[in-house]
Amino acid sequence: MKEEWKHSPLCKNSLKSSELCLGTNDYNSVIAKEQDIKLFLQKYSPDQQYIICQNADSCFFGQSPTLSELSKEYGSGLPKAWLIPQLVNLSEFCGLKERASAEQLKELALIIFQQYYYLKIEELMLFFYRFKCKYYLRFYSYFDPMTVLESLVLFTKERAEEYLRKENEEREKKEKKHWAEVQEFRKSLQETKVQINNG
Repeated sequence: MKEEWKHSPLCKNSLKSSELCLGTNDYNSVIAKEQDIKLFLQKYSPDQQYIICQNADSCFFGQSPTLSELSKEYGSGLPKAWLIPQLVNLSEFCGLKERASAEQLKELALIIFQQYYYLKIEELMLFFYRFKCKYYLRFYSYFDPMTVLESLVLFTKERAEEYLRKENEEREKKEKKHWAEVQEFRKSLQETKVQINNG
């Protein structure tokens, strides 16, 4: 979300002056979006991983927004603002000797946003959760962004397999439904023939 309005001479002192700068409708829209962002960050905070990630299918195939969708709705800052706490939490969980630097976190969040814009928020939460569960590579004493990125490559391969499995299941369901409909039609046709013959 663009925030240049906050730094103009009239807008930086009070909410009332912000209304003067934006107009009431625009101001209300900005405030509503800020409230949405706060709710979003709370709903998808790192401590919610253990709840959200109990069902991997809902993470892969649920309705949570992608990084790209977040960016379109609220600006490119939000995906990065959400990713950084996830990365900090990951670093702290691993008990590293040296924490990730601010520059590492910002650049890694930017790279993830640019390269994995198509991933849903809950898919990324599943990735961070599985990283903690030792599904992928591991850190050795220090935070290494390359370890996260290489692990993301492994995760996206898992994701592709899950999507393929889902497609196969959906196709099998359609085939079974179609076959059942064919069988029902044949049965109905046979019954009609019998009625005609007996009539």
